[in-house]
Formats: sequence, structure tokens, C-alpha cells
Amino acid sequence: MKEHSMKANSAPMSVADFCKGLLQGDVKVNHDYQREENVWNSYMKSYFIESILLGYPIPKIFLYVNYDLKTKSSLKEIVDGQQRSLALRQFFENKLKISTRIDTEAFRGKLYRQLEPAEQQTFLSYSLSVDEFYGVTEEDVREAFTRMNANNVALNPEELRNARFKGEFKWFVNRIAKTFREPLLQHRLISRRDIIRMSDIRMFAEFFYMLDRGISTTKSAQIDDLYAAYNLEFPYEDDYGKTCVKSVTHWLEAGYGDLQQLGRKHIFYTHIAAIAEHQTQGAISMFIKGDDQITVDRILDKKIGLEELEAALSDEQTDDEDHPLREFIEACAAKTNVGHQKLVRYAYLLGALRNDAGA
Repeated sequence: MKEHSMKANSAPMSVADFCKGLLQGDVKVNHDYQREENVWNSYMKSYFIESILLGYPIPKIFLYVNYDLKTKSSLKEIVDGQQRSLALRQFFENKLKISTRIDTEAFRGKLYRQLEPAEQQTFLSYSLSVDEFYGVTEEDVREAFTRMNANNVALNPEELRNARFKGEFKWFVNRIAKTFREPLLQHRLISRRDIIRMSDIRMFAEFFYMLDRGISTTKSAQIDDLYAAYNLEFPYEDDYGKTCVKSVTHWLEAGYGDLQQLGRKHIFYTHIAAIAEHQTQGAISMFIKGDDQITVDRILDKKIGLEELEAALSDEQTDDEDHPLREFIEACAAKTNVGHQKLVRYAYLLGALRNDAGA
């Protein structure tokens, strides 16, 4: 049996030295390991450069070092990190302008040469985490690369979606989620783990699905379809963004986040959908027809307030089979992504908004 001695040496490198290596040909891309260039769009590259300028950690870059014994020189091939390397090189050469849509206003629309001297220093001196494979064959490197990919933790649907889509809609949803991350954490609607696993992004994606297509059952395939539809172009960014910000701001300012029972993720996105409809008639109701409209009208006629809905979900009452709000209780407890359950939650919450407002 063949003995293997995979040697991986930690070799941190400044951005300046790494980019010089790329320009001089000492560091090259080996397409046996990496995808074609320009997989990342301009915003993704800008987001990456912004992360470096802000000092955030980035994923490790892996290089395969091949020594030429005759010339006593080495050639380093990129095993993992081509897209990052391309973004670094383009910005280093003033061929990449930072997107005007990133969070940090001071960096927007700038080339490297337009940064302040201190910012240029931060970029050039940033220490890249690099591992170098040496003393092995290319076959061994391919095997190592395969094992690195195989050992990754299985991604959930949200993480897979985030990796798959690179377009406008993905970044729009991510920005909205980030905008409200801290207040929603404070209200314990989401947790740090939810953020890591992108559950907060799914929550807002559910809301935008309703805003775009109405209330229906949503599994991963339906959310994927929404992302795909607006991957290349998203003409409703301004309208959807304003509607969402206005609705969530109202949810926060009205103190709805203090309601323990109603402050759950699947109730939240139907609640802000109801708020959107309450603020702008037709935002959601334009999609509701036929039997669904009959269901909504029936529930709205009940004149139920928000405090009653909160009380109905309390531990003391959820087991009461004869409870007058059993329909709402069940819509909040099981099959929460099913269209009818969402419709029932939405209708009760919309009715409560109207009732509490004296409508």
C-alpha cells in the first residue's frame, strides 16, 4: 500500500506580495482545480475587497508549490482561491472599481488609487491566510482538494441558494436582512446561529415571495425560482425595499417584537406582509382570489385584536380544542410553510391591525 506524506505548510502572505506573485507569474491558476475566471460579478468582488479593507477574515487560499530543480525556482499554483485571487489582482491593478452599493460609503465607486493612503496601506498589508502543498504529486493535490470539499459541513437550502445565485436579488435580500439584524436579535426573533445558517435571510425571502407572487406553499424550489427570476435583473428593488423597510419599521416601533407568542419567525414574515397590506392596500390582496378571498373575508369579519391572538397562543390555551381561535392556533403551530396556513395567519393579523387601528 502506497504511503502518503501530504505536506501542508502555513505560509501567510501580504496582499502586496501575493499580487506581485500573480503579476510576475510566480503564482498561477491551474484550471484542473479551479473553475473558469470571472464567475464572481462586480458586486461580489467589491464585497470581498470591502471585507479586506475592513479587516475581516476571509477563507484560506491553498497553493501547490512545484519546484524546478534545474532553475532552483518554484511555481505556485492556486488549488483553491481563484475568484479571490482575481478580485485582488484586478483591484491591485486599478481594473476593478468598488461597487457603489456596498455598505461602506467611503469606499464606494473607488479604484485602488483613489483610496486614502491609510486605506491603501490596509489593503496592501492585509495578511492572507495561505497553505502551501509541497513534496507531493499533482495526483495527491487533486485528492487533497477532493477531500477538502467532501469534508465540508452539509449546507442547508439557504446556504446552497446563497452559493448558487450571484445576482441582484440575492444581494438585495442579504442587505435587507443585514439592515434589521441587530434589532431582530435584540427582540430575540432571531439568534446568532440563525444568522450563521442564514435563517434570517430565508425569513425575508418568504416575505418578498408573498410581495411578488402572493401567498402560497413555499419550499426550497419555490424560493429558488424567485431568486432565479431576478438573478440577472431586479427592477423592483426600490419598491420592494421601501415596502419592507416601512413594514418592519412599523413592526419594531409598534412593539410587536415584545409579544412572546407572536414573535416567531414564521409569524413575523406573515405579520409584516399584513402590515404591508394595511399600509398599502393591494400589496398582498391583489393576488388573493376565489376561495382564498372568501377565507380572508370570513376571518376579517371576526374583529379580533392582536392581544387576543397573543393570548390564544399561550401555553394555557393552545390545548383547548374548542377555542374560538383554534384555526389561528393551528395555522401557527404546524405546516407553517403551507399556503393555507400562511393565508390564515395573514388574515388574522391583518384583521387585528385593522381592528386595533379602529378601522
